[in-house]
Amino acid sequence: MLMNDFPDNLALVQIHVGDGYATTWGWNRFDFYVPGTQYTPTAIWDGMIEHVGSYSNVTQQYNYYRDNGLFARMESETDVTIDMVGEQVSGSTWDITATVCIEPGGTSKTVRLYMVQVLDNYPSTPSYSRNCFRLAASTADLVLSAGECAEVTRTFTFGAVDWSNQDDIKIIAWAQDPIAPAPTGTAEVHQAAVMGWPFPAPPGECGDLDSDGDVDLGDFATFAVCYYGSAVTIPPPGCSPDEFADADCDGDGDVDLGDFATFALNYTGAQ
Repeated sequence: MLMNDFPDNLALVQIHVGDGYATTWGWNRFDFYVPGTQYTPTAIWDGMIEHVGSYSNVTQQYNYYRDNGLFARMESETDVTIDMVGEQVSGSTWDITATVCIEPGGTSKTVRLYMVQVLDNYPSTPSYSRNCFRLAASTADLVLSAGECAEVTRTFTFGAVDWSNQDDIKIIAWAQDPIAPAPTGTAEVHQAAVMGWPFPAPPGECGDLDSDGDVDLGDFATFAVCYYGSAVTIPPPGCSPDEFADADCDGDGDVDLGDFATFALNYTGAQ
């Protein structure tokens, strides 16, 4: 119910323990927060709030989770962003890239990036099963300063059950404090992101300013308008800030001959 009511605010990973859908990763993740404890259900909100057990009344449970878990964490501001794209390697094998950033003016920090694959509406019983954990990639510890980003790519090969239910495949990534929870049992999650099927594709090569998969004369027309020379960091008339940023192939803040060299190298013509 919470996932349906707050699709942009809730990134759920449902972990099974003690049944036929339990996994080694799931047990380890459970022990990360509540070592030696096997009480279910246990809900952990952003690594900071733990709720053990449940009410018999569904409405009461919903309100409790919403008010004392989801809403409590939504009030906490974050300066971390996560964006994801997917690129097919072959068949059911995909490279998933997460871009983690600290916003300008934010606070430098080290985060541990987790990336997992879940399958929604699985298993079929009980009927309220959502985002069941299926696969985990290796974590990555990222040291980021304000205004800085890092890309992490991991390869996932989806199982037969998942591949036959592609519309229910999701990738969930989160950036968390890379510290052991003991003795407090908490490790704050600064941001999470959900990427559903079909996965958004990576942006085209630098020069594909209209994002149509090629670098052609249409892109050159935009590039020519944005070209302004070395050390000029303000878009010229007729060039939007987004177009100026896309034309800045080397990321040095201007659109000059260095960027044109890259544009020319990536030129493919209409395809």
